[in-house]
Amino acid sequence: MSGLNENHRRNLVSTFQEIDRILTQAVSQLEVSELPSPLDAVNADADATLISIAQNWLEDVRATMRSILEENGVDLPAPEISAVWNFRVSMIQAANYIDNLRPKQMRQYGTLEPSAIAALDSISGRLRTQMDSMLQLLDASKITPAKNINS
Repeated sequence: MSGLNENHRRNLVSTFQEIDRILTQAVSQLEVSELPSPLDAVNADADATLISIAQNWLEDVRATMRSILEENGVDLPAPEISAVWNFRVSMIQAANYIDNLRPKQMRQYGTLEPSAIAALDSISGRLRTQMDSMLQLLDASKITPAKNINS
């Protein structure tokens, strides 16, 4: 495909990135069968054979997209986001959700009885302790996330 300007090339890359994101998420929903969560809305009904086929298929789709980019002289951008940084951001987001379980925030949904206040304090405290311990582990680890250009 000749005649692609820089805007076309960027759109091709960003479209492929979005396709990859969507398909990766779809395959990961199959993989939930391998590590099911009691809170997941997805039924863990995929067997190992289907998971393997889907993973191989995804690699084939990725190879096709990579080949198309190469054929058209479109360079793949280097990864910009550190996995460790992304994990840390996810931990912080989860901690913020946990804070929504505190009695002060839950009162917005109606009056709380004293036993409910104590239970919510306990729930939010227990979960927050787990989040904080992982964040402390990240802080103390020798794993230094690559700088995120967006930070």
